[in-house]
Amino acid sequence: MNKKRNDDLIQKAEKALQSEYVDMLNADTIKDSFNGQTAAFGVTVALSGLRPAFAIYLKKTEECDRPQILNAIAVMMGIKQKEAGDKLFQEILKCDSNKLSDYKRDILDCSIALKQVIRTYNLI
Repeated sequence: MNKKRNDDLIQKAEKALQSEYVDMLNADTIKDSFNGQTAAFGVTVALSGLRPAFAIYLKKTEECDRPQILNAIAVMMGIKQKEAGDKLFQEILKCDSNKLSDYKRDILDCSIALKQVIRTYNLI
């Protein structure tokens, strides 16, 4: 990912966190669990694949509302609706291997930018 693309995605990540479709930001704080889970998302994709990673992250846990990470990524990719992450997952399930590769690249780039932006907030 080049610097211009990263800068663009960082702006999109900031807007996604402040959107009505993502519930991660509380004033100027974000739960620390979002930091760790967002950082782990890329590793999960690398180890398990894109579709299994989405299936894992669609499940909310006690420590982290992981679907919100997927919602933020989906909003960054232009899906502006409730449960945007689920909508993106449905698109990923339907696509062929060429399109899946494009999705994987775009989603990983978004997750990196999201991780960078999350770390600019106070983590609690």
